[in-house]
Amino acid sequence: MTPLRLALLSLARRRTATTIALLAIAFPVAAGGALLRLYRASEQRYSSLDRSFDAVVGAKAGELDLLLGALNGDGEVVPEPITLNLYNTIRANAIAGLSPPNAAQPRFLSSLIPITVFARFHGRRVIASDVSFWQRPAPEPSPVFISGRAPTTTTEVSLSEALAKTEGLHLGDQISVDPWVSRSNSSNAALAKLSLRVVGITKATGAFWDQVLVADLRLATEVLARLPSSELHSAWKEHITHYLLANCLHGDCATLKDLINQATVAQMIEVKPAVAKLRRLLGQGQRMGLVITTMILTLGALAVAGMMLTRFDAMRGQLAVLRAIGYGRREVALWLLLEGLLLGTTATLCGAALDGASFPWLRHLTQSWAPTAVGLDLPLLSSAPVWAAAIAATLVAACLPLLRLLRQDIHRTLRS
Repeated sequence: MTPLRLALLSLARRRTATTIALLAIAFPVAAGGALLRLYRASEQRYSSLDRSFDAVVGAKAGELDLLLGALNGDGEVVPEPITLNLYNTIRANAIAGLSPPNAAQPRFLSSLIPITVFARFHGRRVIASDVSFWQRPAPEPSPVFISGRAPTTTTEVSLSEALAKTEGLHLGDQISVDPWVSRSNSSNAALAKLSLRVVGITKATGAFWDQVLVADLRLATEVLARLPSSELHSAWKEHITHYLLANCLHGDCATLKDLINQATVAQMIEVKPAVAKLRRLLGQGQRMGLVITTMILTLGALAVAGMMLTRFDAMRGQLAVLRAIGYGRREVALWLLLEGLLLGTTATLCGAALDGASFPWLRHLTQSWAPTAVGLDLPLLSSAPVWAAAIAATLVAACLPLLRLLRQDIHRTLRS
């Protein structure tokens, strides 16, 4: 009888113990795989941050809230506004090359881009900006059109090729978007839908801008003007924006920071330090997830080791008989290894199936930080490291009885 046949018979004859061992491995595999995929989901969500800007200006909030709201589209409510006059004033007086140099007031910015959130299309943000969004001074990367042009009227919109492919849109298509300018859902619902024509499709960059539609800034102002006066800022009215994206001359944003944080009601954050802080937080989550996954798999492996040792103790006489009739230590060792491999592989397949079935539900529970990137895919195969670790742990657990096998005295065992 071959070692494989012996392994299959051993597992089949002890169905209760085999089932318990399968469950002891399958559940850790499912939990470990889900943790790994959820971590990768959170990591990939923030991989679309546009790091080409030096600073972000917005309403006062936490540093990461402002970073992720402006460059990653986080938030289920409309962002807090800032006055559009702030953009106009800074643009006229601080951007190099827009007006004759003034020695008494040196320029400290190379570009400044307003971003106003005003609508949604199938859950994705529709933002508005002006020509500064499309024409950025070198060496800053400007959006590249693969077809069409930038929107220039209040009935036009552009989007990335990735989003166009996802939504099945083409140049010249007419789309309907939902106004999203108030924190009151009833106020948003009361506004008429906007009909916009796709006039431009840009090359995908992998950044957050691949996930949004971009319209002309005047359209956002028109939509805001339709809100009841009670919902408009008493001083700014409809003349608001939500974020200003800035690039500073020589990367020095100290002047802009002093101006914004000390002389206005807005707030400025520097992008690179904020991204570094976000990475530190994600790194802590990764280490914690690794520790938890290791502990879960270790518990499963210990359960299998205990079962294998108990089974070996109960089979001492049987193993001694096999050795006596001609089975060598090699054949018996191969039997134990094949039993562990079969057990680990079967349990891993069950755990992978459980992982695949439960992951959509877990994603729904964690939708506040689930990825929103266009075309983002988290296949079941991304849990493969956990599967490999589970099978390896099971083989190690199966090897423990081998240590006793090597020390077994078959003559003494048969006499007893």
